Amino acid sequence: MKALWASLPFVLFSLPVSAAAITVNPLTVLFDDARERHHDVRVFNTGSDTAYVNVVLSKIHNPGTDKKELEPMKANPMTFGLVANPNKLVIPVGQSRIVRVMRLVRNNTEDVVYQLNIVPAGGELQAIKDEKSDIVAGVKVLIGYNVAVRILPGQPQESISWEKKGKALTFKNAGNTSVLLSSGEQCEAQGEVCNELPVKRLYAGNVWSLKLPYDTAVSYVKTYRGKDTKIIIP
Repeated sequence: MKALWASLPFVLFSLPVSAAAITVNPLTVLFDDARERHHDVRVFNTGSDTAYVNVVLSKIHNPGTDKKELEPMKANPMTFGLVANPNKLVIPVGQSRIVRVMRLVRNNTEDVVYQLNIVPAGGELQAIKDEKSDIVAGVKVLIGYNVAVRILPGQPQESISWEKKGKALTFKNAGNTSVLLSSGEQCEAQGEVCNELPVKRLYAGNVWSLKLPYDTAVSYVKTYRGKDTKIIIP
């Protein structure tokens, strides 16, 4: 069985329409106020049959690094810090159901990050045949969604710094919460040719280095708690 995970809805257009059984909204859940107790994620059945959906919650350790690890949901939700209910859905055609994400962790000193996997329990069998052989195989295509869940600390503090040396650029996050760097761009000296730069979410303690195409100024948009700020790095 082959599972195809989508973090954005447009991924679905690269697959057969018949395989697009569910859609999910929103794809990001943010607890940015200590008074928030829960958020709802709605799952829509866009297929032609009843959708049976599994919901799997994991905690992400060392997010944004090469040492990233997923910890499955524990039996004791109080120590895990988050619950998602229910963990199985039955959704009739054209209808939707709610997955409630409930916060249990308190007094965290930096972001606590989770991943909510929402995926149909079955998929459509598609035939695969080799032109040189009479053997026919099949694969079931499953389209799932990874919903990112972040719980901010009680007093979030953003602190991003950077250092640029020639064609090397390094960002550091010395704060206790994450910042998104997007819309990165660098142009050649004449300004006629410009290159897009990678998008990156920097979590607390993350260090991110990238090689640049030119030794010229770099621009990025820094997004923190919904506010965009453009930064220019000479």
